[in-house]
Amino acid sequence: MSIVYAGAALADLDQIEDDLRQVGIHVLQLFHRRLSRALALRERLPLSAPEYQPPDPRLPGMRYFPIRRFESFAVFYQPTDDGIRVVRVLHTSRNIAVIFAPDP
Repeated sequence: MSIVYAGAALADLDQIEDDLRQVGIHVLQLFHRRLSRALALRERLPLSAPEYQPPDPRLPGMRYFPIRRFESFAVFYQPTDDGIRVVRVLHTSRNIAVIFAPDP
């Protein structure tokens, strides 16, 4: 099994880490623990999260879940043959549909 991160997901995580580090290192560490647990579960059970139908048809089978105790962040991923591919990690106040809209 494997967890692969898209470049955009890595950039999202960098920004989230910067923001949470300002709140406190203990908050950042808790975020990482919660994220790791949730991703490990989805890696084993990739179809366990609800589907998300993005407006871009190039992202089939997308699923999402909130991070426990950090519900304002959601992980968007696609199941793969051997695990999951994390597409984005987004704050839920953002316009998700616009973010996943196809490029003009």
